[in-house]
Amino acid sequence: MGFTTAAQIEGVSTILSLRWNFGRQLRRRGAVVGNGMFALPVLGAQHHQATLEKFCGGRHQDGIQRYCSAVLAPINPHDRNAVIVTIQKQEVGFLEPGLATDFLRAMRKAGYVNVISDAAIVRGWDLGADNRGIFGVRLDAHVPFRLQSIRDWRWRSQMIF
Repeated sequence: MGFTTAAQIEGVSTILSLRWNFGRQLRRRGAVVGNGMFALPVLGAQHHQATLEKFCGGRHQDGIQRYCSAVLAPINPHDRNAVIVTIQKQEVGFLEPGLATDFLRAMRKAGYVNVISDAAIVRGWDLGADNRGIFGVRLDAHVPFRLQSIRDWRWRSQMIF
């Protein structure tokens, strides 16, 4: 169940040579079917504050709520059960280990190499000297994870709005 990684996560050249799929043809990318609640927190965002602040254009008195897309992929060579979360090709955190196991099971069953999800960058207020909130990232996902093709996900998104 080993895998080798190639560097780019969100580019066309994203390929993970995944041998755990028993020779099944892997589809490049799937999408998480969310419910609009953005309830799934991304861990480790406190280590990526400069990146998140850059994405948001700085801190604001009332805090932030910026919507974007995140890519989830199993690319940690030291822990095959870890799922990294990136926004615009920059790491912003990872899934909680217990949820990562469920997510990877759903991803492997569907045959996806990586998965895209709607995300929200939240908090990041600045009220002066000692009152600054850290940025966090939340995914529009819920357990059990539901995944679908990118084409169906985009079609569904267009129908909602």
